[in-house]
Amino acid sequence: MVNIIQTLSTIAELLYNFSNGNLLTLLTNARPFSIQDGRFPQVSQVNENIIIKGRPWCERLQPMSFKILTRSGNSHEFLDMTRRCEKVGVRVYVDIVINHMAAAQTEMIGTAGSTATYKNYPSAGYTEKDFHRTCSIQSYFDAFQVRNCELIGMPDLNHGSQYVRSKIVSFMNYLIDLGAAGFHVLHCKHMWPNELNDIYDALNNLREDFDFEPGARPFIMQEVLDFGEEPVSKTEYTSFGVVTEFLYSRDLSQIFGDGNNLTELFKLGPELGFLQSDDSLVFVDNHDTQRAFSSNDKMSLNFKSRKRYIMANAFLLAYPFGTIRLMSSYNFSEYDIQQGPPMDENEKILSVTLDDDGNCENGWICEHRWKPIVQMVNFRVNVHGTSITKRRVFDWNTVGFCREDKGFIVFTSRNFSSLVGNLIFVCVPEGKYCDVIAGYDENGNCLSIVDVDSESEAILFKTEGSNNNGILAVHVGSRLD
Repeated sequence: MVNIIQTLSTIAELLYNFSNGNLLTLLTNARPFSIQDGRFPQVSQVNENIIIKGRPWCERLQPMSFKILTRSGNSHEFLDMTRRCEKVGVRVYVDIVINHMAAAQTEMIGTAGSTATYKNYPSAGYTEKDFHRTCSIQSYFDAFQVRNCELIGMPDLNHGSQYVRSKIVSFMNYLIDLGAAGFHVLHCKHMWPNELNDIYDALNNLREDFDFEPGARPFIMQEVLDFGEEPVSKTEYTSFGVVTEFLYSRDLSQIFGDGNNLTELFKLGPELGFLQSDDSLVFVDNHDTQRAFSSNDKMSLNFKSRKRYIMANAFLLAYPFGTIRLMSSYNFSEYDIQQGPPMDENEKILSVTLDDDGNCENGWICEHRWKPIVQMVNFRVNVHGTSITKRRVFDWNTVGFCREDKGFIVFTSRNFSSLVGNLIFVCVPEGKYCDVIAGYDENGNCLSIVDVDSESEAILFKTEGSNNNGILAVHVGSRLD
């Protein structure tokens, strides 16, 4: 298990050359999409996008053609990446934009050299007849407008046309030929569900020579921004694949953001309007939310609030709900949320470099490499297949729960030292365990030992500088004796 996690961290670095800095790590529960529990990376859009002055991150969301050529690489490099990943058991998923084409600007040139004009994209094979009539979305309470009009000026493709769908299917099948295991489809609320289903049904099976099982189908993830206030519902898309659950991100971020009442964590679920667990793609932040929505109640935590962000991701990984997605991104100024990935004077994306402690440099954040998050991935692996058997409420700002007899975790918004020396009830067998959040020093010595007696009571012994992350976590794989 530990080797798999290290492989993920290693492979992720090579994937940065094929990402826009938004490399997302997937941790999935077993589902009927021919994908088992695992740790797999999702890369940014791979097809040609428009070049926008200043190279903002969002230019990748404006396709010019289906050619695989961006600042991140070309089709040969993509295939080389998926082949190397396949050899170590890592699958690659691709973020795709199929709702629209690039918005008009004075000079429309793409990363592969393609040119275009409004509603005329020769390299993609699209002309004016392939788009919905020109209109802008005036009201998100009108489902017809949401799905047939232009999203912030980007020409809206008519997916009711078999020709339009065939171009998209050919592109997605080409990525399957290149070893892609599935797709994260953006802007799904702006497309009619039945037309998306027609696209998915036309996709090829995954390639057996990439070690996929015979008949394995692409794993589909769909972005549907739905807070329960509009007529377009996320439930319309669940029969095709998992769907982003933005309510989970919002509520989780609010709870850890203010830390006022951690007992609210135990209420997260369908009772609050969430999708069912099997239908949900859950996360703390994504490429949009880490830069914040326009209203405060829809904001999410990001790497700039390190402790609270780690706590939120730890809960995400410890709690048995949904298909999990972790963020791995780059630094950006709070005053320039359009800032693109780290680049040199020639606008070439900088590669990831690592310091002596394995932390990313060159402007990259690499949240997936943060030690507490890596350790919580390991926690999830060790408790896989278990349910929550006990919930512990110590007070309104200190809570915990058991994953049967495989693991135990505590969250506190108080000073963590308040837990030191206290008897707490845990669920793992008798023995000495290392608090994996505190981790180990450079000599491999555990920094925070949890001594569990035969009555499943434990005393935490903390050494200097061991844990200030507001979390205590042990599992059967962290046993010391």
